[in-house]
Amino acid sequence: MTMVLVTTVLVAMVAAGMWPVLKDLSAEDKNEDHSAAAEADCARKASSLEGALVVGLLRHEITSGQYRRAVERLAARDHDANPLKVSPPGGVDHE
Repeated sequence: MTMVLVTTVLVAMVAAGMWPVLKDLSAEDKNEDHSAAAEADCARKASSLEGALVVGLLRHEITSGQYRRAVERLAARDHDANPLKVSPPGGVDHE
């Protein structure tokens, strides 16, 4: 009986804590603007390739797998262009 009471109180506390968040989410859903102008504005804000990939992912233009592979290729390209210099074991590299 005590376990049921504790569980009920815990669920009530979580629900009370989440209530404002859920109200805000439903208000945002009602106020969303899905117009072409809003999408064009979003595309303009993507000032980097990573940003353009995120926009494509959020618009469901690419899959999460395609996103991961593209980011992996970007990381590899960045590593080739700017390799990370690691100090030798046991000391600091003084060049």
